[in-house]
Amino acid sequence: MQRSSYTGIYHLRFGAAALADNLLACLDAYGDIVTRPHLPQDGFDSSKDSALQSLSGLDDDPRSKLSVILRRAYFGDPLGRNTMGDTGDLKELTLEKVKAHY
Repeated sequence: MQRSSYTGIYHLRFGAAALADNLLACLDAYGDIVTRPHLPQDGFDSSKDSALQSLSGLDDDPRSKLSVILRRAYFGDPLGRNTMGDTGDLKELTLEKVKAHY
């Protein structure tokens, strides 16, 4: 299975590409990902670093940065929140906080 995921404003999107015979196994795998995440510390740290880098990359992409600003101004909180998060919040995020929230 080749899988992908996306965090949007209104929903999470999960995708997969696999042979039709493997459909049930793919659904089982996604069931595990959603209901029983492993949340390892080393994976958390690298994901957090990646999120911070992506967020700082908005400064190099004026169109995307403007989209974030306009969405925040138009929709307000919570719908106008940046799906990439906030730098301050991401820096303070810990694996323990994620597990407690989950």
